[in-house]
Amino acid sequence: MSTPDNAQTLSSASRHQVMLWAGGLALLSLPIHFMLSADQSVGFAALMLSLIAGVYAGFALNDGRLRIIILECAVALLFFAGAVVGLLFFKWIIPILFTAHGLWDFAHHRHISTQLPHWYPSLCAVFDWIIALALTVIWLSNTPGGLL
Repeated sequence: MSTPDNAQTLSSASRHQVMLWAGGLALLSLPIHFMLSADQSVGFAALMLSLIAGVYAGFALNDGRLRIIILECAVALLFFAGAVVGLLFFKWIIPILFTAHGLWDFAHHRHISTQLPHWYPSLCAVFDWIIALALTVIWLSNTPGGLL
C-alpha cells in the first residue's frame, strides 16, 4: 500500500511539541465540564466531538478530490450521528467515539490520503484520547451508581 503525501514523519522534537500542544488544548477545554450540569457536560462533549469530526470534512473540501470528500464527509456524519445518540440515549458512547476518532486520526498517517498538515493527525489523536479519558473520569465521579 502506498504512503499518502501527508505521511511525513515528525522529528522527535516536533512530536513532543505536538503532544504538548494537544495536551494543553485538551486540558484547557476540560474545566468547563466542572462548571456545567451533568446534562450540559454531555451536550458540550457531543458538540465538541461533532466539530472535531467535521474538521476532516473541511480538509477534504480543500483537498478537492471527490472520493476523499465523500469519505471524510461520510465519516464525519457517522461521528455526528454517534454524538447525537450519546447526547440523547447513552452518554458513554461519547468517550468511546473520541477514542475511535483518535484511531481515525492515526489512520491518516499511513492509509488515508487527505491533504492536511502532517502534524494534525498526531495532535488530534492525542487530544481525542486525553478528552476520552478525562470525560470518563469526570462523568464517573459525577455519576451516582456507576455507568448508567
